Amino acid sequence: MKRKIAVITGTRAEYGLLKSTMEAIRGSHRLALQVIVTGTHLSPKFGNTYRQIVADGFRIDRKVDLRLSGDSPMDIAAAMGAGLAGFAKAYVAMSPDIVLVLGDRSEILAAVSAAIPFNIPVAHIAGGEITQGAMDEQIRHAITKIAHIHFPCARIYADNIRAMGEEIWRVHTIGHPRYETLRNLRYLTNAELCTTLGLDPSAGIMLATLHPTTLLDRREAEQEAKIFFDVLEDYADMNIVVTYPNSDKNNALIIRRIQKLARQRNVRAFKNLGDLKYLSLMKECSVVVGNSSSGLVDTPFLGIPCVDYGDRQQGRHATTNILHVPVDAGRLKKAIDTALYDRIFVAKAKKADSVYGKKLASRVITAVLERVELGEDLIRKRFVRPGR
Repeated sequence: MKRKIAVITGTRAEYGLLKSTMEAIRGSHRLALQVIVTGTHLSPKFGNTYRQIVADGFRIDRKVDLRLSGDSPMDIAAAMGAGLAGFAKAYVAMSPDIVLVLGDRSEILAAVSAAIPFNIPVAHIAGGEITQGAMDEQIRHAITKIAHIHFPCARIYADNIRAMGEEIWRVHTIGHPRYETLRNLRYLTNAELCTTLGLDPSAGIMLATLHPTTLLDRREAEQEAKIFFDVLEDYADMNIVVTYPNSDKNNALIIRRIQKLARQRNVRAFKNLGDLKYLSLMKECSVVVGNSSSGLVDTPFLGIPCVDYGDRQQGRHATTNILHVPVDAGRLKKAIDTALYDRIFVAKAKKADSVYGKKLASRVITAVLERVELGEDLIRKRFVRPGR
């Protein structure tokens, strides 16, 4: 009998990272893929992106609606509670042998917490990373301590997991799941992008994404967004493509700023671009601006300058194509200009090196899921002091 692997996805970005692994699990003779969809995938506000999962040929076995009604702390906490109950019902109906999750979102914390009383082993992709400017930091490490199998994306992050007391045999460094897509994608050309998205083919492209920095209060979040979008208004000679934020608290104030900016003729805003258009845009753009992890992970592979704004990604490993700037209009403008016009920096960005290596993450993950021995030794975790 095949081992049932329940993959949980709650956002467009996370699904893009999981897709290759989902395909590998589906193609395994020893594993059976189960898919649980939750979070913004089920929200019209964020584009009902579960439809992309179906379009890619995956069967959705269960939908867990978080009933997220707003972006306040109370709304987020209530959604986590709804998720906890919803995932428990899903596990009863599906009886997975292993739950596979990625990252550090609140709905994923609810999903792995619900697995605890069922003694379902949890496998976690992308643990051990550092993002000190967001509550993701706490959530990610909490998931690590719940998880039984760890798939960090780089050796430095594997070291962090072992420093948290996790046993060495549970930790498998995989490289970054995104890099399989980046290697294998048939990218759209600049001409195809301009035709599809309504861009000016004679102008350069700036790709911008601002997510909420969740440790900021509302006043600070409003200031962060105001500065960011006010600076983007200065680049009226470029195609500015803006993607919507995730569903974290204070996302609504960012969306309002996007809708205002999108009134400019040179701006296009999208709730969901999908991997093909998003990564093709990144490959063709002159600069990526914002605070998405995609900027720090994807741009080094493509050799594209990236301006990382604010504290959301503070602590995450960055390469030579990344310019970090605080929430300051003058310094943000200067960094964008450097990324666009400084030939030395642009040349350096093209040669950026990544910490993620050349492993095919989906193959490593699938092999571990196929062979790991289920039972008490996997479920019963021990704390191992670092160095022992």
